[in-house]
Amino acid sequence: MPPEGSDVTVADLVKKAAEEAVANTDYVYSEEYKMYYSVSTGYYYDPATQLLYEPTSGKYYRYDASTGNYHLHSQVKPTKKKARAERKERRKRKKRNGSSASEESREEGELQGTSEEDSAESSAESVDPSDPPDPAKELPPCIRFVVKASEQLREHRLLLVSFPGATVGRRSGHGLHLPDDGVDKDHAELRFCEDRGGYLVKDLKSKSGTKLNGVMLEPTEESPLGHLDILEVGPVQLEAHIHPGSHTCGHCEPGLLSPVALPQPPAADTD
Repeated sequence: MPPEGSDVTVADLVKKAAEEAVANTDYVYSEEYKMYYSVSTGYYYDPATQLLYEPTSGKYYRYDASTGNYHLHSQVKPTKKKARAERKERRKRKKRNGSSASEESREEGELQGTSEEDSAESSAESVDPSDPPDPAKELPPCIRFVVKASEQLREHRLLLVSFPGATVGRRSGHGLHLPDDGVDKDHAELRFCEDRGGYLVKDLKSKSGTKLNGVMLEPTEESPLGHLDILEVGPVQLEAHIHPGSHTCGHCEPGLLSPVALPQPPAADTD
């Protein structure tokens, strides 16, 4: 965390950590977009949601560390605005990498046929055509759990539960996998409730029980989970962070809690 009274922001600390992490990788940090860009593939990586975004198809991918595979998380209809942002980023990288004049000419030539269309569309929408793709704006809020206490999980580790929720347990197949001996194989469940506008948690008749802010939950009864609530899954204590959009704080920002780990984009488009 930046010291009180300092001009250093959370974003500055995250950028520094990110630069150290990507020094020998294909990813480049985009100051304008606040995301990482893969020069070779064109994928974007958003550290706030930990999702990969492919701008041409509009697909978001989530990496499953337990299997080493990518799974389709969601898909939105690609917009011309996002396509323009992608082309702009590609041209910017080519210039930075010293592309030849002929390559630049070809790239510009590819855009000549759409320049009038882009101009008309920009006027009609009254938006900046360079607006970056923002995965967080397309998706409901996720839950970022920070491990506060556990005998077998590293403290301050960040665990992400994406919309619309996940089951919780010791088995590797759970969306929130807690490999701690004190956690049941099938321990609890989290789900987003549209009617109540938030996440709910319930215990699945676990042996060691589930506590919310120190209160033991009745089996199978759902309780609302709020921002900064403490969820105890057996012996594992988790602090819940639920922020709107891509917002984070210094206590749940991935780049500050642990070294930034950037996944390699999928080799092929897989569902």
